[in-house]
Amino acid sequence: MARVYEYKDFVQSIRQSSHALPPGRRFAWWRELNDQSLLRADIDADHPDRFQAEVTSWQCDRMRFSALEHSAISMRRTAGHVRRDDPGFLYLSLRLKGSARITHGRQDFVLRPGEIMLYHSGSPFESRSGGSGVTSGHVNVGIPADAVPVPLGRLVPAMGRGIPASGPYASMLAGFLREMSQDVDCWREQDEPSLSAVATGLVTMFLTQVAGAGEEDAHQDSQAAGGGRSVLAARIQAFIDGRLHDPLLSPSLVAAAHHISLRQLHRVFQEQEQTVASMIRTRRLERARRDLLDPDRSGEAITDIGVRWGYPPAQFSRAFRAAFGTSPREFRTAAQQDARP
Repeated sequence: MARVYEYKDFVQSIRQSSHALPPGRRFAWWRELNDQSLLRADIDADHPDRFQAEVTSWQCDRMRFSALEHSAISMRRTAGHVRRDDPGFLYLSLRLKGSARITHGRQDFVLRPGEIMLYHSGSPFESRSGGSGVTSGHVNVGIPADAVPVPLGRLVPAMGRGIPASGPYASMLAGFLREMSQDVDCWREQDEPSLSAVATGLVTMFLTQVAGAGEEDAHQDSQAAGGGRSVLAARIQAFIDGRLHDPLLSPSLVAAAHHISLRQLHRVFQEQEQTVASMIRTRRLERARRDLLDPDRSGEAITDIGVRWGYPPAQFSRAFRAAFGTSPREFRTAAQQDARP
C-alpha cells in the first residue's frame, strides 16, 4: 500500500493509492480501506483486475475530509453494517467526476457531477458509480452529529436527492472543497485558525440554507389549496413511510423535519385513529410482518428484518409479540408450515 503521511498540529493528511500494488491486490486493498477508514459496506467492481483508486484523507477541527478517485464500483451499506459500525456522522459528498445511482431509504436518484448529497452513517444505502472505463471522483466531509449546526431533523427531507452546487452558499462550499482537496499538502500550521473558520462557516451556511429550503417547502405545502392541515398530514404520512427504516424516526424528529412543534404535530393528527408514535410502530411492524411472510426472504436473519424497519435487535421481538401475540420466529415458522402442500 502506498502511503504518504504528513503530520501537523491541526491536520493529519494521508494519501493512499493502489498504483504501487500488484493488479490482483488492488481491489482487495480498497475493500479493506473502506472497512478500516471509511464506512463499512459490501463493495463490488465490474473489473477487479483493472481496478484503480486513490484517496487523500485529512482532518480539520472536528470535520473529517476525504478526496476519492476510483474505478466503477457498486456499494451496499446494509442494516447489518449500520448495526456493527455507526460512527454517528452526517456526511456531505460533492460529486466531481462520473455519475452515481443512489438508493437511500425509499429514494432512488442519480447524483451527477456538481451535485451534493447528504446522508447519515446510521442509514443504509446503495450506490452504483461510473461505468466501464469511467472514473468516479468525489470529496466527502464527515461531521459528528453533535457538531452539526442545525437540528438533524431539519435536514432529513434533503437526504436522498442531489443538491445542485449552484446556489450562493453551495457554490462557495463546493469551490472550497475542490481547492482544499488539491492543496491539502500546502497548508501550514499557522493556517489552522483561518481554515477551520472558513470550513465551519461554509458548512454552516450551506446546511442552514438546505434546512431553510425545507422549511419554505413545508410552509407552502401547508398553505396549499385551502386544505393546510390535510395537506400537511399527507406530507407527514409520506415522510413517515419513507423513513421507517431509520431508527431515529420519532414524533420529535417528524415535528422537527416539518418545522412544527410536537403539540402542532399531534393537533394535525387529532382526527386520526392513531397517534403519530403508534402510526410509526404499526407501519414498521406491518412491513416486518410482510417480510417474514415473503418466501424470497426465508433465509434472511430475523434481526436484519427488524433492523431494516427501524428496530434494534433487542426491541424487535418484544414489539412484534406485543402486537401479534407471537414471536417473529414462531410467526415465520407457522407461516412456512401453512404454505407447505
